[in-house]
Amino acid sequence: MFSLLLSFYANLFVLKYIEIAKNAYLIIGSFMLTFILLTFILVLVLIFIKEKLSYV
Repeated sequence: MFSLLLSFYANLFVLKYIEIAKNAYLIIGSFMLTFILLTFILVLVLIFIKEKLSYV
């Protein structure tokens, strides 16, 4: 009886942990995507400015 209860709580905890981990991954993933996009845009802008300066 005790082990059954223990396993039930363990499963509950694992499910909760997975849910939290999934949310964390989503948040971290969105931050990473935003960071990558910003870096990409910054690089493009720098290249653009460099090209403009080299033409002058």
